[in-house]
Amino acid sequence: QALDVRSKLLGFALLIGVSTGTHSAVVLVTLFAVAALLAFASRLPMLTLGKRLAGIVMLFGVAVALPVLLWGAFSQEGRGVAATLLLRLLVIPSWVVLLTSTTRWSVLLSGLHRLGMPKSVTALLSMTYRYLLLGIQTSEEMLLARKSRRIGQESAQMGRQFVGFSVVALFGKTLSLSQEVHFALVSRGFQGDFPHLTSSKWQLRDTLFILFCLLVSFGVWRLS
Repeated sequence: QALDVRSKLLGFALLIGVSTGTHSAVVLVTLFAVAALLAFASRLPMLTLGKRLAGIVMLFGVAVALPVLLWGAFSQEGRGVAATLLLRLLVIPSWVVLLTSTTRWSVLLSGLHRLGMPKSVTALLSMTYRYLLLGIQTSEEMLLARKSRRIGQESAQMGRQFVGFSVVALFGKTLSLSQEVHFALVSRGFQGDFPHLTSSKWQLRDTLFILFCLLVSFGVWRLS
């Protein structure tokens, strides 16, 4: 967790790239073992990480593997392709979860900005992250207000009407809030970029981490 955010971004981008490019199940299992080893070395709660990865695999795994199995008519080739897709679906999110679990969102944005990402993109990501959570909270409050004022059972038609009205109301609130936030930022001298208060220096351990990622990538290329 003490690595510079730039080395994390470059290293994990490299590992995600080789995980996407390989077609070997053995290599994917090895990469997952490396991700688990890094998570253990970072002293992350393994049970929490396992639950996150299990949710991702269960959510997208069936949608990805089922068409392949049906297309292959449960043949050996179809089962092999499905297994490779599921392993890739397990390995790639493990790198993403490991990165986001060891780095704060503001630090990630600062690292992307220092790596050359346009300031408009980092500002957009920062605002999206902040107000997406606010939108979810607003929708929950609308649903709670509806339930607290309801007497008896409602019909399915009334439920669909409520969902439609809620979507329109939430969209209107989002537009109004975006205008208010924009005017507030402009009035305070917003120039299209947020100041990044986090700063770190590239150290020897960052170079060693990049070399480790290059070594893993070279090994994957040789085995593939």
